[in-house]
Amino acid sequence: MNMCHKYAMRTSIDLNDTLLMEAKRIATEQHTSLKAVVEDGLRFLICSRRQVPSNVSSDWPVCTQAKPVAGVDLTRTGALLELTETP
Repeated sequence: MNMCHKYAMRTSIDLNDTLLMEAKRIATEQHTSLKAVVEDGLRFLICSRRQVPSNVSSDWPVCTQAKPVAGVDLTRTGALLELTETP
């Protein structure tokens, strides 16, 4: 679904008073409309749900027993490539 429609659909929603006041404050601070704040929030939510599936773990594997190898300069990428290239 394309979220960049030229047409606007009118709708009514009930919002928590505190949430609505905060959204209006943000709109005022950003010199924009309440509609724009709500649309940006919805876009953010929709896009974030599309990018990271809920069943994917975000934990990175960690190696706790590795030790630096003597003579290897980890600040020089070229040196690391030379060590890993096969003859």
